[in-house]
Amino acid sequence: MHVLLSNIPIFGQFRNPGRMMFYASFGFPLLAGLTFDQLPRIFSDENKKKRMFIIMTVPFIILALIVLGIIQSLASVNDPLSAFAGKQAGYIMIIAIIGSFIMILRGKESLNPFISGIALCGLMFLDLTLQFKDFHGSKENPQSSYIITDELRNQLSSTLPKNIFRVSMRNQYGMAFQRNGGMNSGIMLYEGYNPILLSRRVPPLASEEDRFDILNIRYAISLDSNSGSLFFKKRESAYGHARMVFSAKVIIDDTTLKNAIMNAGSNLKNIAYMEKEPTIALSGTHPDSVKHTIKILEYGPNQQSYEVETSMNGILCLSEIWYPAWKASIDGKDIDIHRINWSLRGIEVPKGKHSIVLTYSSRAYETGSTISYAGFGLTIIAIAFGLFVQYRRNSTP
Repeated sequence: MHVLLSNIPIFGQFRNPGRMMFYASFGFPLLAGLTFDQLPRIFSDENKKKRMFIIMTVPFIILALIVLGIIQSLASVNDPLSAFAGKQAGYIMIIAIIGSFIMILRGKESLNPFISGIALCGLMFLDLTLQFKDFHGSKENPQSSYIITDELRNQLSSTLPKNIFRVSMRNQYGMAFQRNGGMNSGIMLYEGYNPILLSRRVPPLASEEDRFDILNIRYAISLDSNSGSLFFKKRESAYGHARMVFSAKVIIDDTTLKNAIMNAGSNLKNIAYMEKEPTIALSGTHPDSVKHTIKILEYGPNQQSYEVETSMNGILCLSEIWYPAWKASIDGKDIDIHRINWSLRGIEVPKGKHSIVLTYSSRAYETGSTISYAGFGLTIIAIAFGLFVQYRRNSTP
């Protein structure tokens, strides 16, 4: 798509023409869905026209208050951000005024739907061009920015399911990869975008080294003092993806728990901070003194499985973020997944040999899927019914 669209006039001026094509293809059906061609009918009804103008006036009033700085002063927004918000609001107001003018001309039938639609889409392109003018201008294919050497990919890629680890590619010195480059290269990066903003993500340890250890970050970028270049340094101290501990400390209060973990340091390698009492008795023995093995049998986005054999009751600690949609079973029986060490997963494992399976099962996702499929089905039925009615009308003499 990049090669094709880059050679099209106008589209070729944008850094990512594929994205612009998406906006264009989305804009036309949106205008159709909003019955854009029916504006003259709305304008012919005085009550509907008044309601439409009242609705259109509300955002203009809000924008005007932001331009004047009134909303920023009420919200106690600092000066740099206040000035930026006022500038953006003024820019949006100009675009909105032009768009409203086009709609009014269409409502008065001074413009036909086709010309009006082209004018609004042109306004959309102008908006995006001006808004992201600092981002445009490069003819480079974005894919080339994500190319890394095979040697580096082999070094930093996990070999699932046995060899699982994360990589930190950013610090105060810079970034080794493009954002989201890990997904493109098959590398499990610590940094990246996440559409879900979790209230608890990283254990609040005081030291970054301790945080990296418990999150199983085996490679992190470092600065070569001689050459001044970035390189990936192997971290031998990472705790690993899964480990057993045989000691736990239960703290229910969030503030107390956070402070305790902050000061725990490397002790978290041998103890689990829990928010509920475990149902099995723990001996408090150091892990090195207990005979135990952990085999990772499967590691996927929706299911993970382990085989654990231990001579004492313990807690299986995973370097994975706790989330309520994850469910667990041990030897086929459902068990709870504890939230341990502030934000990670822990599973009670009685002594003996056991099979543990974790499965992602979101009721919200299933409900959303059902609604989506039902909506799609109803849409097909409505379209078929409309076509049938139109056919009957046309066939009636």
